[in-house]
Amino acid sequence: MNVLAYVLAVWWGMYWWKHLTVWTVQSFAFLTGYAIILFMMGSLLFPWEGGEGSATMPALWRNRRWFFAMLIAAHLIDIPETAAKQVDGLREVPAQYWVAAPAFLAIAAVGWATKRRGVHAVLAPAWLAVLVGYEGFSALDQIVAR
Repeated sequence: MNVLAYVLAVWWGMYWWKHLTVWTVQSFAFLTGYAIILFMMGSLLFPWEGGEGSATMPALWRNRRWFFAMLIAAHLIDIPETAAKQVDGLREVPAQYWVAAPAFLAIAAVGWATKRRGVHAVLAPAWLAVLVGYEGFSALDQIVAR
């Protein structure tokens, strides 16, 4: 569920790039790299050898360090990508982003560092709460600004 929420949030963030009139090879390569990391995250959760109907929890637990390393990489790529949208005049960076970005990174770092299932049981709801809070408050900020 959280991967779907993350992919949708990234898709919404990428939607702003439609307004960019001049594309460079560097911009294309950067955004393609971001998409590759998202694909790799999905592949770690749903490995090919699992087959239809196999549970994702064993795959996540087996690949947890790789998954959270990819999540950290995705969030680290998101920071310059978000800043680039502002530099290119596509979208202002919401003030809430500078609270949400470190929170996302901290959650991913804890997931990478710990094996405790009790901690992992809290990570997904915490990550989703940060995402919903960020999206909600930044959208509210945009509505009030108009």
